[in-house]
Amino acid sequence: MAKYTPEQIGKAAELACFYVTPSGLWLRMDYVMLEEGRFGCHNEDNGEEYGIEFSEIVDDDVHFEQLVKIII
Repeated sequence: MAKYTPEQIGKAAELACFYVTPSGLWLRMDYVMLEEGRFGCHNEDNGEEYGIEFSEIVDDDVHFEQLVKIII
C-alpha cells in the first residue's frame, strides 16, 4: 500500500517552493498540473529540469518545503 495518495502529493506540491528528493537534492518548484498528476521543478545549481508524476513518488518519504515570511 502506498504511503500517500496522488491527491496528497498534489496538495503539498501546490503549496511548496521546493521538492526535496529522497537523496536530499533540493529542486525549485516550477509548476503543478493537478489534472495531469504531475509537477515540474529544476536544480538551481545546474539548471537541470525534472518532470515528476505524483504516482512516481507515492511510496517515497516525500519532502516538500515552503517559504514562510517572518515578521519582526
